[in-house]
Amino acid sequence: MGKFVAARAAAIVASRTGKHWVPLLEHVGDSVPAVKAVFTRDLRTAMIRLKASAGRLHPFHIYHRHMISALHPWLAFWLLAKAPNGKAPHKRLP
Repeated sequence: MGKFVAARAAAIVASRTGKHWVPLLEHVGDSVPAVKAVFTRDLRTAMIRLKASAGRLHPFHIYHRHMISALHPWLAFWLLAKAPNGKAPHKRLP
């Protein structure tokens, strides 16, 4: 299972729209320790490099939040809850 998750994450990062899915990958990695464990150093480096690359980051997970929430209910609150003023939905509260 771990190899499959790592391969899927690497495929997402390597795709044409991979930059825009990195915030969702990071959140899942932070939320699920088993997923975080299979993220290799190379994958993390690629994710950081993508986020820092030129061009605007479009958070695709926000655009597709209703479908992702229907398929993966454990992500629903993070994707659908309205954040307090000044806080983005993907930032932790202090």
